[in-house]
Amino acid sequence: MEEPIGEQSMAPYLRRLKRSERQHITGAMALIAAVDRIEHLKNFHAGMLPMVKVADVVKALSLVDALYPDTKGGKMRATIKSRLKTWAAIDSGSVERFKIALDDAKVVKRYGKNLAIGIPLRGHTKRVTAGLKWSLPKKGYVPDEDTTVLHHFTMRKLKGPYWEVAVNHRFKDEVTRCLIDTCL
Repeated sequence: MEEPIGEQSMAPYLRRLKRSERQHITGAMALIAAVDRIEHLKNFHAGMLPMVKVADVVKALSLVDALYPDTKGGKMRATIKSRLKTWAAIDSGSVERFKIALDDAKVVKRYGKNLAIGIPLRGHTKRVTAGLKWSLPKKGYVPDEDTTVLHHFTMRKLKGPYWEVAVNHRFKDEVTRCLIDTCL
């Protein structure tokens, strides 16, 4: 089931994305603006990204996959869509946030310094549609539903030994156990 995206703008999420991911989004938005002749997105550039809605970006990335299935970056577009949907769901309330006291050095050693981009949950994947693939039995192109993306959780440093963890409610117990076992 798709989680609600809402009407959030891209502004709070741009710092979490890598430069190559922001470039993919800019290219997708410019391409869709040219194809669909959308006036307010005419001459789209990277400076306009903070003002675009998350739902529009996800739609543009999906349309690029549908219109141009042979272009490179299908896996990256699927990952970007998954991250944006997860981050937007965090802000809409379908993802739980909780505080936990952890050892800072162990957290950085285990998960790295940049925790805002998300930490993958190994073994928990979801299938996404990313482009088309050739099917011999059907002798034509069919949606490529074999692309899998890992679920992520994010961590943010608070004052003292406290960390704020944002995770889907289905994986809260597992993430809590893992953090206590490895970083306490």
